[in-house]
Order: sequence, then C-alpha cells, then structure tokens
Amino acid sequence: MDLDRTAFVADRSRWLKLLNDGPLICQRPGGFGMLRDGYLASYLGPVVAEDLDTAREIIMDLLKQTPGKIFWDLPDVNPDALRLARSLGFQPIRDLTRMWIGSRSLTAAMHLQYAFSDPGTG
Repeated sequence: MDLDRTAFVADRSRWLKLLNDGPLICQRPGGFGMLRDGYLASYLGPVVAEDLDTAREIIMDLLKQTPGKIFWDLPDVNPDALRLARSLGFQPIRDLTRMWIGSRSLTAAMHLQYAFSDPGTG
C-alpha cells in the first residue's frame, strides 16, 4: 500500500480491496499488478512498480495467464510504460485525460504507474 500511496498520492486501500475480488494478482518485491475480466476483454491494471524490470515481470506474469483480448490503460507521461506496451504488441486506441477541480497541490509519481485500473480512478 505504501508504494501505491506514493504513486497516486492517495490512500486507495479500500478501492484496491474492492478490486481484489476476482482478478488475477501478481506481487513482487517493489510492485504489484492486477488483471480482471471485463465485458469486451480482460483489463490490465493497476500495475505499480518501482522500476521497469519489476513492471515487466509483473505484466508478463499476468499476460501469460490470459489467452484472450486485453485492454491496457496507461499513463502516457510514463515513457517506460509506453515502450513496454508497444514492445509487447499493444497499440493505442484511445487517449485519456486526467482532470481535477480546484488547486493541484499534490503531484502523483507517474513513473511508478504502469497501468490504471480504471481511467476514472487510476
């Protein structure tokens, strides 16, 4: 939870526990990831990792467990995440815009974010 809190600058423990009901989960020292079933495809995310190698290990482990179509929403400001997705054959199909209201006083650690669980929640 500490790494996730650093990555998203929020306590998402309740949200992650709700997501934990059903998806595949992969944990490594320095990161974690989830893959869950969706209506049109499986959804990769969230994936939070301290570095690219850890993120790659987590994502590869999750991808091996799902034979079908997979959607992967990722922050386009993390160049490592973009390169990793492209190297695995993923292609962009939509752009996501992060929005907020009020002053933006907290800055998320985007370099730790390799996949979102949902564009509306991170």
